[in-house]
Amino acid sequence: MNKRNGKIARLPKDLRELVNRMLDDGAQYRSIMNELEKHRHRWPDDIKEFTDGNFTEWHQGGYQDWVREQEFQHDLAARREYAHAIGESTPSGNVSEAVHEIGTLHLYHFLTSIDRAALETKIRDDPAACARLVNAFARLRPAGWRGALRMLERLALLAVAPMPVIAARIAQGLFPAPDQAELRAAAVASLSRNDKRAYLAGVRAVTRFDVRRRLAEIRCPTLIVAGGQDTTVPRAASDLLRRRIPDARLVVVPGSGHATPYDRPDLFNQLVLEFVARH
Repeated sequence: MNKRNGKIARLPKDLRELVNRMLDDGAQYRSIMNELEKHRHRWPDDIKEFTDGNFTEWHQGGYQDWVREQEFQHDLAARREYAHAIGESTPSGNVSEAVHEIGTLHLYHFLTSIDRAALETKIRDDPAACARLVNAFARLRPAGWRGALRMLERLALLAVAPMPVIAARIAQGLFPAPDQAELRAAAVASLSRNDKRAYLAGVRAVTRFDVRRRLAEIRCPTLIVAGGQDTTVPRAASDLLRRRIPDARLVVVPGSGHATPYDRPDLFNQLVLEFVARH
């Protein structure tokens, strides 16, 4: 979402929400000004009044951002409800459909957070440069007895613990370093919002996922990025991708775990940009 810096953009969040809802209801600018006047004591010190021009600018910018966000949240809620309904009302064999819906939500959220025009231009002009696999696998199996032990621990937690406890354990594994406290906190907050049944369905889907026989069908240049300290996806899984995908390139990022774009963002971005530039 674009960063707005006009007068209305500098109001407290709840006052911006008030403006957006009144605009959505078709209120005249003068009515909105009168309502804001009741909260004058909460305006930034350098704002003395609002003009029609301020509201016109906001209507074309910040308000449109808000409308898109409302549409996105409505669609998100509808898809989540649909996915949960599938999981509750269909045989267990169809759980993968619910997992697909949830995966679609994550992809949708990602796509709405980037520059759509730039993405469309890149894909249209250079589609071959868009294959990048980050800490990925064609089939996931634990690496040795330590990996098997971690998987059993996670399954045990899923059986008895609430999502915040599960999230805290996963976040600790993703970001174990003392200076990664903010990343851990963000991971806990994000993972805790998952529905436990949906998360369990996702784990089941991961354990059954196997596309090893189809790797040779990938015909575009492929960059495989693996964290040097990834304890979730073993190095053997990355090596398999490199061997079976024609002309694939594997880069192991030292000091990185399973969340390379977050724990080594500068290096990760450099790798991706250089890869795109070459292809």
